[in-house]
Amino acid sequence: MSFAPEGTLRPGTTLRLGLVAVDGWNAASLFEAATVFKRRAEWRGFAVRPVPIRPEAPQAALDADLLVVAGDDGPGLVRALDALPALERGLRAAADAGRAIAAFGGGYPLLGRAIRLPDGRTVPGAGLLPVITELEERYASGPFVGRFPDLGGEAALFVAFEHRRGRMTLEGGAAPLLIVLRGHGNNGQDRTEGARVGRIIGTSFRGSALAYQPALADRLLAWALGLSGEAALPPVDDGWAERARERWLRRLDPRGRLWTRSPEGS
Repeated sequence: MSFAPEGTLRPGTTLRLGLVAVDGWNAASLFEAATVFKRRAEWRGFAVRPVPIRPEAPQAALDADLLVVAGDDGPGLVRALDALPALERGLRAAADAGRAIAAFGGGYPLLGRAIRLPDGRTVPGAGLLPVITELEERYASGPFVGRFPDLGGEAALFVAFEHRRGRMTLEGGAAPLLIVLRGHGNNGQDRTEGARVGRIIGTSFRGSALAYQPALADRLLAWALGLSGEAALPPVDDGWAERARERWLRRLDPRGRLWTRSPEGS
């Protein structure tokens, strides 16, 4: 991912955090992601103003600096798909205006080109990410470790527990958000997880995973605040997240052989 310098901001600047809400779509993942973004912005002295984005008022998407699209990938996703035609106009307008957009859990397939449902139907997505999703009845679950392809050191590692029911295929124009070192990822075959296009990212992990991945949270905040990179944000103490990742990795591989290899050789 690249950043376009757009000046600097001082503490006190207000971050407008857009929350895409659909009745009947489990909002736990949305709340989790919003909490991480809010806390990390406030720790640095920025004010945060939530901006609800609902099907009856999709134009509110243009009033946000960072949009969060998140929910479950079960029955609630079908309800979100029913509401998508009303939301799509606002999401596309925000994307065209260069807003940062982050999709978690069921929000990831929602932003893709199409979703193939277990009953055989194919439903169009928002088309912001060139991703085709095939929902399955069976879930893939287990420990996951991935690597951001453009970061180095411990900050490049992404750790979480995955629990997903979709198989995602990236089409032309999308880059993977992560390279899979252990786990299923998009489809269990091509060692990719998530997708990114410009300032839009999607991943099947819940919003709570952001708490352990400060590099990803800060990257999205930097985009939203118009900064030239996450390094431009005032530093905060991420010792808790670093220690949590270290414990997770030691439990999976005490000798650390897997995590110290390069993405190309892993």
